[in-house]
Amino acid sequence: MGRQTRKTKQAIFDAFAELLNQKKYSKITVQELAELADVGRSTIYSHFETKEDLLTAMCIDIFEEMLSAEHVISDSPENILVMLLTHIQENKKVIAGIFASEGMDVFVEYCKHYFFGVVETSLLEAYDEEASGIPKDFLENHLIGTFMEMLRWWAKNNMKQTPQELAHYFMKITNSVINSGASYLNNT
Repeated sequence: MGRQTRKTKQAIFDAFAELLNQKKYSKITVQELAELADVGRSTIYSHFETKEDLLTAMCIDIFEEMLSAEHVISDSPENILVMLLTHIQENKKVIAGIFASEGMDVFVEYCKHYFFGVVETSLLEAYDEEASGIPKDFLENHLIGTFMEMLRWWAKNNMKQTPQELAHYFMKITNSVINSGASYLNNT
């Protein structure tokens, strides 16, 4: 993708994020998006056929950048979470707009998809399903749901906590869930 194309797409993303913070997703028109991005309507349509395509592209862009190799190289699951949460915080305006819109379901699905990879490869790398008595797929679903609700809570509270604090809270809960499964089985 050429530099001008990237700049145009970024201008459209920025304008869309700003509009999402001002009004409902369903009330945003292509005309006001074009005016705010300082591009023609035809330029928007040349990149995105629908608003749903634009929202999907924004989500893909956020998560692909977030999980690019340079962001995910780390020595611990908690550090990986810190990097993910830092990236989300850096995109706070976009995330807040998406969370406040009807388009949140699209974001949640992409977040689940990308976070699943993190859960699978780092959080549960050494997970012993037999010792814990909790099926791995059940635990993955639980952790992804907990992460999504944590993000929703964090965004609603204006991201007051640092990514480090949030990652620490999440890991503390995650470790207690994993460890309690094994303890519960040993006590029954």
